[in-house]
Amino acid sequence: MKKILVFALLLLAFNAQSQTKYETEKWLEEKLYAFSGNSPYLHTFVKKVEVHNCEILVSIVVQETSSKQSLGYETIPISSLLSYAKYYNGVEDVYRFRGNIKWTLPSVELNESNSIFFLINVPDEMLERIQKALEHYRKLCGVNEPF
Repeated sequence: MKKILVFALLLLAFNAQSQTKYETEKWLEEKLYAFSGNSPYLHTFVKKVEVHNCEILVSIVVQETSSKQSLGYETIPISSLLSYAKYYNGVEDVYRFRGNIKWTLPSVELNESNSIFFLINVPDEMLERIQKALEHYRKLCGVNEPF
C-alpha cells in the first residue's frame, strides 16, 4: 500500500506544471484590474487592464474638465519593471509600479519612472501572489532578473 501511495505522489509531482504564459496573463489582468485604484488628484480611473506581448497596458480615463474626458494609455514593459513603491495616502496603502513607463494621452506624451496606475487595498497574501505572478511572467518573457 505504501509503495502505491509513494508511486502516486511521485507521478503527481512529475505531472505538476506552472501556469502557461496565457494563463499568467489572464490571471494578472484579472487581479491588477480588481485592485486597481483611481487617482483623485489626477482625476483618472482605470477602464481596462491588458497583459500581453510582455507588456501591461492600462487604459485610463482622464477627466480633464467637468465636461471633457480623454482616454489615456499607460504602457509598462515587463522587462523594464523594476519594483513597486508602497506608500500611505492618508486613507489606504497604495502600490505604484516603477520602471521605464510610457504614459500617452491623445495630445500629450510623457515618459515617467513611476506609474500613474496603482493598486490599493491589496491584502498582503494577494500582493505576494501578484508579485510571484509578475516574476513568473518576467521569466516567461525572457527576463531573468528578480522583480
